Amino acid sequence: MISPELLNDYRPYYDSEVPEAVQRIAEDALFEQIVKFVFPERDFAEFAENFKKISTVYQFQDEVMNKAIHRIVDMTMTNLSYSSVENLTNDKSYMYISNHRDIVLDSAILQIILFGSGIKTSEITFGSNLMRPQIVVDIGKINKMFKIVRGGTIREIFVNSLKV
Repeated sequence: MISPELLNDYRPYYDSEVPEAVQRIAEDALFEQIVKFVFPERDFAEFAENFKKISTVYQFQDEVMNKAIHRIVDMTMTNLSYSSVENLTNDKSYMYISNHRDIVLDSAILQIILFGSGIKTSEITFGSNLMRPQIVVDIGKINKMFKIVRGGTIREIFVNSLKV
């Protein structure tokens, strides 16, 4: 059996872990650059103060990720369409599969579609090769990402799949 402590490295953050992660993000040297890129019209100091008050995954998805991904979609796409979300309900579980065009952005776009439709957002796989620096790990894990270890021997791949 795999210990719960060992699995902590793989799973998304719980709400109780969000405030500490938010503080780490806010103190990271990359934070200001990210904010100015995604929210150029916002005053950074004001944004940072509001950001530090985030205390749950839902609040992070609502106040940051939903707005950030909509902004990225608006800047990079002429049209975003989707269908059949009306067939989803919050009383069932679903598995969503992407063709891996852009593992991070595809998943993020799915999240805003679900969020905007009142459907619970999904957990997202996050390749260990993408989990650097710590600010990326924190943003990902607050946004319900869980780690998939890339590479290793056949035995290591097997053990890592058990952890997932």
